[in-house]
Order: sequence, then C-alpha cells, then structure tokens
Amino acid sequence: MGANAREKPSRAGAVGRKRHVPRPATVSMLPSDSTAPKLLPGGFPPPIPSSDPALVASCSYPSLKLNLGPCSNSSTNLYNNGFDESGWGYCTEEQLEEIVINNLDCVYKEAISRLVSVGYDDALALRAVLCNGHCYGALDALSNIMQNALAYLNTEAAHTADDGEPPAGAFSDLRHLEEYSLAGLVCLLQQIRPDLSRGEAMWCLLMSGLQVSRASSIELPSLSVPGNSQAASAAGTAFPSGAAFPFAVSGDSAGTEPASVNCTIAHPSEGLKRFDSPPLLKSILKQHITEYCPELKIQGRQTQQEVEEEEEDLEQLVLKRLEAMRIEDEKHQDKEVQDQKKEMIMDLVHQIRELEGQVKERKEWAQQKAIQAARKLSSDLHELRVLRLEREENQRAVKGKQVLEDSTMKRLAEMENALKKTSGQVDRANAAVKKLETENAEIRAEMEASKLSASESVTACMEVTKREKKCLKKLVAWEKQKEKMQEEIAEKRKKTVLVQQQLAEVQEATKQAEIKWRQEMKDKEEALSLLEEEHRAKEAAEANCKRRQEGLRQKIEIDFQRYKDDIHRLEEELSRRREVAAAARLIHSVDTEAPKPLAESNPKVLLPEPRRSPQNNKHRICWVCRDNEVSVVFLPCAHQVLCYSCNEEGREKGSHTCPACKERIEDRIHVYGASS
Repeated sequence: MGANAREKPSRAGAVGRKRHVPRPATVSMLPSDSTAPKLLPGGFPPPIPSSDPALVASCSYPSLKLNLGPCSNSSTNLYNNGFDESGWGYCTEEQLEEIVINNLDCVYKEAISRLVSVGYDDALALRAVLCNGHCYGALDALSNIMQNALAYLNTEAAHTADDGEPPAGAFSDLRHLEEYSLAGLVCLLQQIRPDLSRGEAMWCLLMSGLQVSRASSIELPSLSVPGNSQAASAAGTAFPSGAAFPFAVSGDSAGTEPASVNCTIAHPSEGLKRFDSPPLLKSILKQHITEYCPELKIQGRQTQQEVEEEEEDLEQLVLKRLEAMRIEDEKHQDKEVQDQKKEMIMDLVHQIRELEGQVKERKEWAQQKAIQAARKLSSDLHELRVLRLEREENQRAVKGKQVLEDSTMKRLAEMENALKKTSGQVDRANAAVKKLETENAEIRAEMEASKLSASESVTACMEVTKREKKCLKKLVAWEKQKEKMQEEIAEKRKKTVLVQQQLAEVQEATKQAEIKWRQEMKDKEEALSLLEEEHRAKEAAEANCKRRQEGLRQKIEIDFQRYKDDIHRLEEELSRRREVAAAARLIHSVDTEAPKPLAESNPKVLLPEPRRSPQNNKHRICWVCRDNEVSVVFLPCAHQVLCYSCNEEGREKGSHTCPACKERIEDRIHVYGASS
C-alpha cells in the first residue's frame, strides 16, 4: 500500500483525543428497500442495473452484521482495559479507524463471497471489487459494492483482463481500497456536517452502518463524562448508553467547561491526494461531494461577489478622496460660484452613497434568493432522483414479472409437448404389448409339445445317471485311497529327511563338543600351572613380608627403647641441673635478701612440670577421633595415624586399608610411646 495510505494529516485539537465506545455492540445493517433512498439528503447517481435479476434480488436484502464495539476479532486486545463498570469504554482515533476498516473489510469479503456463490470465480470477483467495487451510491454499502462490481463484470474489460496481475487503475489489495473508501466516506460526511471532526465522523459512520445519509442525521449531545474533576475538565462530548462515544481532549486547562475543539475541513481533493487511487474513483467521489453539498457550487459565485465588493470598496475610496479634495480658488472666479460647486459635489456624493447602499441591499437580496433557489433546486433534484429510483425499481419489478411470465409460458409449452410425446410413446407401447402377448401364446404351445417329448427322454436319462453315479462313487473311493497312500509316502520321506538332518547335526555337535573339551582340558592345564606359579609367588611374597615385618618390628622396638633411654637420661640430667641452679641461686641470695616462703625457695615448686603444647603434638593426634594420640603402626606402609581404640573399631568393621595412602594393611603394631 505504500506510505500514502498510512499518512494521517494532523488536525487542531485531535492530539490525545479518545473515543468512548459502548462495550459489546453489534448492529445489523438494515435491508435496503424502496424507502431507503428517501433518507438521502443529497442524491447519488443511480446504481448500474445488473443483467442477473436473481443476483439483484439477493443483493437488495443484505443480512451482514457490523461490529460497532471493541469486541471485534482484530481489535480485541486494544480495548480490554478501557471499560468502566457501566460498560463505557474509550478508544483513540487510530483504534476507531481500525474498527471501521475491519467493518469495511467484512463488507467487502461478504460481497466477494456473494459473487462467488452466484457463480463467478474467486479471482474474477476480487478483481471486480478492486477495479470498481466502491461503496458510494444510493443504497447501503454492500448493495453499492455488489452493483458496481456487477457493472464491471458485465463489461468486456472484465473478461479480457489477465488473471495474473490487476489491471491498470485498480487498487493493489483490499486494505488500500478500504482505507480509500473510509477517507471518502469521512470526507463526504464532513462536507455535509463541517462541525464534525474526523473521529466524530468515523463514529457516526460506525453507528449508522456505514451509510452517510444516516450518519449525517445522528446528533451529538454534549454530556459530562463520569469521573473525577480532572477527567471532567478534559472531557469533550458524551453520549447516552447505546450510543455512547465521548471524546476526552487532553489539555492544561483546569476549568469545568468542556474544551472546545477547532476543526478545519480540508477540500476533498486534498484528502484524496493521500492515496494512490484510480482517477475514476476520484471523479466519482468529487461528484458525490458536490451533490451532497450544493454550497460548493456556490463557491465560484461567492468569489465573483467578493471581486465586485472589492471594486465597490475602491469606488468608495475614490469618492472619499474626492470629498476630501480641496478645490483651489481660482483667481478669476467668485467665492459664491465655488461654494455652489462644492454643494453640488457633496449632494452628488450623498446620492452616490445612497445608490450604493440600495445596490448592496438588492445584491444581498438577490444572493439570498439565489441561495434559496439553489437549495430548492437541490431538494427538487433529490426528489427527482428518488422518483427516478422508484420508477426504475418499478420497471425492474415489471420486467422481472414479465420474465417470470415468459418463463412460465415456455415451461407450460414444453410440458404440453412432453405430454404429447409421452402419450404417443404409451400408444406404441400398448401395440408392442399386444404383439408380445400373441408371440407368448405361440411360445407356450411349443413349450407344451417339448415337455411331452422331454418326459420320454427323462426316464432314459435317469437310468444313465444312476449308472454314472455308481461309477463316480467307485472312482472317488479309489482316488481317496490313492491320495492317502501318497500322503503317507510324503510323510515318511519328510521324516527320513528330518532324521538325516538331526543325525548330521548330532555328529557335528559331537565334533564341536570334542574340540571344545580338548580346548578346555588344555586351558585347565594351563590354568593349573599358572595357579601353582601364583601360589609359589604368593608364598615367597608372604615370606618376604614376614621377614620385613619382623625386621621393622625389631628396629622399631630397638629405636623405641633407645629413645626411651635417651628421654629418661635427659630428664635426669635436666632435673639435676635444675637442682644445681636452684642451690646456686639460694647461696647467692642468702646474704642480700630476707627469707622467702617455702614455695619460692623450692625450685620444684617454682618450676612446674612442663606440658606438651598442642601445637607440637598436632601431628600426633588421631585422624578419626581427633582426641587421642596415635599409637598404632600399619605395615607395610609404616603410617602411624590412628589411636588404639579407633584401630580396634576399624578392625571390627572390616576396614583393611590405610586412611593415609589407601594401601592394604597386612599387619598392625601397637606402639607404647613416652606418654604411656
């Protein structure tokens, strides 16, 4: 569609405007009967009659329903949050335009489906709607589309056009056509009622079923929108329930009066320039605009009147300047002559002004009469068009009756001819039946004679059949015996074949079993030899381990005893040196100090027994309980990480691996350290 279809001209006061739409409202389009054209304020050209009376009859009473609320399929998500408790809702101008376009889309699709149901192809029906399916006319929108599309289908261009591409001058798709139709309808309605804005015009079209005649007669009462004071100050126009559509105009004013919206209506050609539309539809729309609004015809006359008024103003200016002029005194004239001339000029000026006033009054009166005559002429033209439409409808009805009478007469004549043909066929059939009855009697006589001769031959045939049956029975018995013997022979052969196969399988199995037995015996001998070697290696390893364990045990005991003796010796030496140092201190302090208490003089009391610090013995704590000192050595890894109680618990639970290196424990040695 391009950018032309989406460009919306900005209008003064339209920014921030919202429309109040009733919640779920569906209004069906009224059937277009003979009284519908009487409601039109300005005539449309009569629709082009179709050559198919059945199609015209089906199109004259549409049952299409238009969605006037926000509950349509394509716009449901736009208005879910815009309704209050009383069922009123607000929507913006763009959302309202989307609703009207959706309704136009329903109308165009219904028209295409009706054209298809009549017998036209889908592509042909769509091309007809895109080429000439505008909704302008004297009837409702659906009937106008059908009439215009049928008028295009009745032309030669509809059948000679290519099916691949749309013809020149047609719309590219239905969306472009719908937007152009909406713009045309809004333009028509605004020309009829210039006080309506674009959103109000779309709402009137929506509430009137897309008919300009009804939309132009819808009144817009001014009511306050329910809500707080700020919402009431920004509210525009409200409507009662069932036709509610208030406009909320955003503004900075905090007053209680509704905000006035200045709406300027552009010329119809300016609204049409936004769409890349065919020139045919442009001319049709302009024609309808001028027919709806006779004031546009008078615009040329008004411009001429303005030019004449400008000329009159120029004359008045000249007269004023002439009046202000001062006539110089001539040397050779008297004062009285000059005064008379001035008085004559002033009288002439006053007369000219009076005549100009009379001329202006007569011109105004003539203009009013011309306007009244134009209005009367437009109403007379409208009545004339209505009468013409009624006459055409009556002529169509008469033609339809004549066509029906002609068709019934033709059918009656055809039925009489068919009746005559059937009566002739019945007579011929009766004659054929009589002839067949005589032939049947002759055949019956021949049959009786043949029965007599056949009864004699039957007896002979009975005897022959009896003998034949006996022979057949014997033959069947011999064949049965032969079949039984053949079956037994076949079974015996099958059994012999199966026995031979089983024998071959048994022989093959015995051979395989012997081969497997020999292989198993060989493997068994090899396994026994390997087992003996492993036993020998295990015994040697056990002996080596025992020797190593015994050597380690002896070494540990020797080292332990040596360390114990060294500790005992060092403790004795330390105690001896402490006693010597204490005695020396006592001897040195006898002469200088007074006697001290026994606790201070005794070196054993002054120097308490040293205790092992936990930091020095941290590596000697059990890994499991973290309380006792390690006292068990694991072999062969020689790790000392558990106390005696944790070692006994691990032995009872079946733990045979070292917690430090995860090596298997072969022997456990309980070591008694210096702390014991």
